[in-house]
Amino acid sequence: MTAFDAEQWTPKITAEYFISAKQQFRASLQWVGIKAKEDRFFLVPTTPGDLIEVAKPAGPPDSFGLSQMSFQIRYRWELAPLSDLFVVYTRLADKGVALRDNSFSDIFDAGWQDPVNDVFVIKMRYRFGS
Repeated sequence: MTAFDAEQWTPKITAEYFISAKQQFRASLQWVGIKAKEDRFFLVPTTPGDLIEVAKPAGPPDSFGLSQMSFQIRYRWELAPLSDLFVVYTRLADKGVALRDNSFSDIFDAGWQDPVNDVFVIKMRYRFGS
C-alpha cells in the first residue's frame, strides 16, 4: 500500500448574462485537479493489526494526477410561460495522468484535450393546454 502527499485545486467559475427578460446566456466551468506524490509505503500484516512501514518497493512510481472537469455554455429563450428553447454545449473530462513533474496547468490541459463527453444539444420544452 502507498500513502500519498496530495494537493487539490477546485476552482469554479460561472457567468450569466440576461439579454432580455426572456433570454439568458450562461457559461460555467468546474474543475477538480489533484497532484498526489507517493510518500510512504506499507505492507498489510497477515494477522489483524497495524500496517507495517517498508522501504519503497522496486517498480515505477505510484504518483499520479487527476483532472475532473465540467464545462457548459447554455442559451435559454423563453418562448411562452413554461415553454423554452435551450441550446447547450457540454464538455466533460475525467482523466488520470502519470504525475512526473506536471503542473496543475498540465493536468487541466490533459483533461481538456481528451474529454469523456463532448456534446451539443438543442432542446425544446413546450407546454400544451391552457
